[in-house]
Amino acid sequence: MRHEIQFLLEDVLDAVVDAQPEDHPLFRVNRDTSTVYETDETLDMQTPIQTRKKQLQRANFVGVASETATRLPWVLDSGTTSRRRCRSG
Repeated sequence: MRHEIQFLLEDVLDAVVDAQPEDHPLFRVNRDTSTVYETDETLDMQTPIQTRKKQLQRANFVGVASETATRLPWVLDSGTTSRRRCRSG
């Protein structure tokens, strides 16, 4: 089972990250842990922008936070990025 944050940041956004220019990349942030996927650095997206202005100027950022702490069984429909919930049992 994959967590919804992993699904969005890895499966859905991988192609978008790869398509960004090298001089201004797209960094993915797990907002639950404040971790930047590409650098393993910490970026607290809750703090005011003015306090992290220099940090934000080096890339574009997209952050995802979970709606719930429950792990959900998301799967990809073949050939699409849409998701559906798996039923167990």
